[in-house]
Amino acid sequence: MKKVLIAIAIIFGLIISTLLVLPLFFKDDIVRWVKADINKNVAATVDFQRVDLSFFRNFPKLTITLQELTIINHAPFDGDTLASVPAFMATADLWSLFGGGPLAVSGILIDQPRLHLKVQQDGRENWQILLQTPEKPANSIQQSNRLNLVLQQYEIQNAQIRYDNAATNENLQLEGLSHRGKGNFSRESFTLFTETQVGDIYYQNGGATYLKDAKLNAKIDMEVDLAENKYILKENIIQLNALNLHVDGWFASNENGLRMDLRFDAPEARFKDLLSMIPFIYKKDFAGLQADGRFSLTGVAN
Repeated sequence: MKKVLIAIAIIFGLIISTLLVLPLFFKDDIVRWVKADINKNVAATVDFQRVDLSFFRNFPKLTITLQELTIINHAPFDGDTLASVPAFMATADLWSLFGGGPLAVSGILIDQPRLHLKVQQDGRENWQILLQTPEKPANSIQQSNRLNLVLQQYEIQNAQIRYDNAATNENLQLEGLSHRGKGNFSRESFTLFTETQVGDIYYQNGGATYLKDAKLNAKIDMEVDLAENKYILKENIIQLNALNLHVDGWFASNENGLRMDLRFDAPEARFKDLLSMIPFIYKKDFAGLQADGRFSLTGVAN
């Protein structure tokens, strides 16, 4: 019996040692392959400084971490930084790597991303970086399906997003954005549960400032139809400063653009909630402000 226990201990010791050492042997080859494969498919330069592979952070799942990820545009936005991400982490089912099915990614974490989205006067967008590729032959379908991701949840922490549109003279800045979503992305239809917080929103259009120093808290559940690219809003709570909004309806996208049928309202809102949208009042004097009266706000977008 003692010999059996010793043998089992040795076997487990070898397995653990292999799991610790295996990423070290293959990491450089994996990094070179990933960088080369990404850059040949995008009109940008994608780079990262370090990659970590761990079997123990979320054992028995494999955790892959990219450090200092950057995406630098090519012409006509040559040299502009589209995105910089200090840390990008993905957790994958270890056994799916060897099973022949889709790679099962159970979670994605993007930490402190910085995005600068631009649109030129002629309408060209700096995030359209995927290269057009000819259609693959039918016999390659099985191989391409091997690259499908079975995502369960994702999270973005403390993001900074800037959007500049020279064609419409729009500017949007989001600071301190955190967002998380959970759903069974392996299905074509599922419910997506999301939570979003934004610490500072600034929006300007045509020289007029509509939002400044605004805060957002939102909890939105929606039915997702991936086959139709359609999203139907279910339960949702949206708070912009002190103003509570409720939104019903749906939106969908196709090759012709975005379609929607949305209805929003703020029933029985206080007049003080509306005043919270004035930046200097909300930032300095809102807590002590005395205001009476209620109003109702309704609208549609389609």
